[in-house]
Amino acid sequence: MKTINIKAFSLIELSIVILIIGILVAGVVQSSRLVSRMRILSARSITQSSDIQSIKGLLVWVEAVSEKSFDISEASNGTKISNWYDINPLSNTANKYSQGNDANKPTYIENFSNGLPGLYFNKLENDSLQGLINFGVELKDLSMFFIYNSTDNPIGGSLISIADNSAPSANFMFLQSGGTDVFQIDSIYAGDYKMTTTSNRIMSIIINKLGVGQIYENGVLKVTGNISGNVIYANPILYIGKRADNIYFNGSIGELMIFNQNPKNEDRKYIEQYLGKKWGIKVS
Repeated sequence: MKTINIKAFSLIELSIVILIIGILVAGVVQSSRLVSRMRILSARSITQSSDIQSIKGLLVWVEAVSEKSFDISEASNGTKISNWYDINPLSNTANKYSQGNDANKPTYIENFSNGLPGLYFNKLENDSLQGLINFGVELKDLSMFFIYNSTDNPIGGSLISIADNSAPSANFMFLQSGGTDVFQIDSIYAGDYKMTTTSNRIMSIIINKLGVGQIYENGVLKVTGNISGNVIYANPILYIGKRADNIYFNGSIGELMIFNQNPKNEDRKYIEQYLGKKWGIKVS
């Protein structure tokens, strides 16, 4: 009967195999990091080469990709964010939206949309940021553009609000009710827009001096309605992730722009296309 000899691997051979596996794993990890880095650099280039700053009335511009958006020590996955810095090159002051309470700080997430980072706001932890916003004079013209997603939740929440420091009252709110997203402008806005998905989306809010408001989702007009009362107060504060009277949002935000004028239709489309290209969202 023929004897079959089985030769065990030597210690050197095992070491070589382990070394090769380690090199392959390191290569995959390094490749993943390189791809992530390239996406961020590409997004920064899109932002820097855009014509956003040339559009009249830009007041607030915060986004999660710029090197100047957050404190360097906090711009890593899972870290709580203290300050979200305004990158608006037209601003005379370095605006920021802050949270001093560690328990209520939103969280930096490295893969919000298109491989790019964003901020996650947990309503169960009362996450929010706030800061002054200077409109100069009280106007009714106002427009806002942002990319976000919301977590399905039957309890009402607020994506953003602008309120008078001396008399808190939400004017811009994102409500979640019964598992259906409802975007509402002002408490008596005539046309609430209901959304049934939690996917990343671009929202555009346009309000003119006549009190007519429009809501666009990914470049498509969804609803037009009337509002009443002044949209802008004398001493306004911008709240991100909550309503002024402490009703909180649950979800993530990647970028937000606010104008104290209504952009021309071609400018609105340009902003939406810019956001879509940067964040990987199809815009009609």
